[in-house]
Amino acid sequence: MLRLIARMIMGLDLAWVWLNNPKKYIFWTIGNRAWRALMAGEYEKSRNLAIEWLKMAPEYPNSWHYNVAICNGHQILGLLDLREHNVPAAIEQLWLTNTGSEQILVSHPSFRFLLASKLVKAGEHQAVIKFLNDMRNHKAAKNCPAKYKVLVESMRQNRSVVLAAWIESLKEGNIPDDPQWR
Repeated sequence: MLRLIARMIMGLDLAWVWLNNPKKYIFWTIGNRAWRALMAGEYEKSRNLAIEWLKMAPEYPNSWHYNVAICNGHQILGLLDLREHNVPAAIEQLWLTNTGSEQILVSHPSFRFLLASKLVKAGEHQAVIKFLNDMRNHKAAKNCPAKYKVLVESMRQNRSVVLAAWIESLKEGNIPDDPQWR
């Protein structure tokens, strides 16, 4: 229910931004276009959109969408690297996704760990375990708007437990079955 409310609020925010700041609207929506291109097999388009998204992010360091752009922009690039069998580059992109922000779990729960999941399937258990351990130690993002604090606080409390379970599962040679892992 809280996620639905958050998404409704974000929809109103998008309409306001579109009317008042078209460039910021592009920043807020380019990620969806990059993901759609990736899922449609338009790999070059997806790469270009992800790179543009990452280039735009420093213009909005205090935006709720900043961490989403950094995380998912690098995740898309990592998935494309992995598709091209460039595992070291994909692992580097995985590390660049870690902004330490719980809002990632709120904003795109089904996409957040897609790269990590694919790397595990490629046999990179240790790299992913190290990444997840590092994620557990990050502090919360400072740019979370007040209207999302309750939602983010509930995710923060859950994050450490979830990551610990995933790490344990990976150490045992299993793949986590949590829906957020996919």
